[in-house]
Amino acid sequence: MLEAVGTNTRDFCRKVMAWAITCFGTRLSYDPSERNQRFLEEALELVQSTNLTRDAAHQLVDYVYDRPVGDPKQEVAGTMISLAALCAAHKIDIDEVTYDEMVRITDPEVVQKVRAKQALKPRFGEAEVGMQAHTHPNGEMDITSFNLIHPSNEERN
Repeated sequence: MLEAVGTNTRDFCRKVMAWAITCFGTRLSYDPSERNQRFLEEALELVQSTNLTRDAAHQLVDYVYDRPVGDPKQEVAGTMISLAALCAAHKIDIDEVTYDEMVRITDPEVVQKVRAKQALKPRFGEAEVGMQAHTHPNGEMDITSFNLIHPSNEERN
């Protein structure tokens, strides 16, 4: 995954947050409750797409919440390792799909669609309801600032 968008995790995180701030503004991009909900939404969509049932997902929620709270740093590491293993089990090239998604979401038309979709998303708990997206002077996102590197180190069309 790291090769797809940079040389290390910090590089990748900076690029993702630059995109998020461009789409949603600083406040929503750094809101912990909002980020928790959007991460869980994506994780659920992933396991749904690989045939985990709704019932199994609900059982896992109960299983996790019935145990002691973990350390966020260790849980991030476990999440990254589990994601890599999930991708291997489903024969998904994590570098390829990460690169392709970064290219897709940095397209100015997609940015506008993401902003509109975000405004309609449900928020539970403490997530804030508005967003103040950053607008570049020319009204577009400069995707060259993301320095995306294709996993095969070849130019992408």
